[in-house]
Amino acid sequence: CACNMSNTLSCDPTSGYCTCKSGWQGSTCNVDVNECLDATKYNCIPNSSCNNTLGGYECLCLQGYYKNTNTSKCEDIDECIDKNTYKCPNNSTCVNTDGAYLCNCVDGYFKNDTLNICQ
Repeated sequence: CACNMSNTLSCDPTSGYCTCKSGWQGSTCNVDVNECLDATKYNCIPNSSCNNTLGGYECLCLQGYYKNTNTSKCEDIDECIDKNTYKCPNNSTCVNTDGAYLCNCVDGYFKNDTLNICQ
């Protein structure tokens, strides 16, 4: 048989027909199926995206989210907890949002978007 045996369930010795494992296709089972191209072939949790791998796929949390090992969910990162994870100008406060954060100028100041400052 000419099948790629590591990706093959069985090979018919008479016809040489290869029955591919899930995630593989082609006459010799050497072509990876990109499950991420067809939403019916993968099941990712909210706030994650499909990443194709050889013979399968994985779901990766979107930017601004982390995988909670206790719940296996992608949960929002609160960037405002740690001053090293957000960059807000002076005279502003960090406000956590879903998957990101905002910098709001404190009372009496307005945002100058060109200079990215609160004045």
